[in-house]
Amino acid sequence: MIEIEIPGRYSFALEHLLLDVNGTVAVDGVIIDGVKQRLKELSQKLNIYLITANTQNNADYLQKELSIEPHIISPGQEATQKLSMTNLLGKEKCVAIGNGANDVLMLKQSAIGICIIGKEGASAEAVQHSDIVVYDVNNALDLLLYRKRLIATLRK
Repeated sequence: MIEIEIPGRYSFALEHLLLDVNGTVAVDGVIIDGVKQRLKELSQKLNIYLITANTQNNADYLQKELSIEPHIISPGQEATQKLSMTNLLGKEKCVAIGNGANDVLMLKQSAIGICIIGKEGASAEAVQHSDIVVYDVNNALDLLLYRKRLIATLRK
């Protein structure tokens, strides 16, 4: 669990990290450098979920490289499937990271939604409905590893 108090806003007791895969932790099916190490460290504090429709057919590779079993959702209605998972886990306990239109509901409903504007870009709607926007997944993960960064960004 990661406990964070944001001055002038609220307190969090985060238990789950929901990660979009393509465009977020991987580009063209390949895991972005630095992600593996950060997820390993975060796995000591959070339950990590890789959520993917397996567009790149790389679920086995992801599991082997990251030691995290991907949660494969069905193509079509990805946004509602991601939202259902958020609600099932308890949205107030979730931090979500994504970049696409199908991540919007997950980003919006999670306690903290972080949008990545990476090599694939990000949907304008995902940017609009996130609490934080960064240019790299490693920067997003570092917000959770170095909580003072997160506090500095969200405090009022």
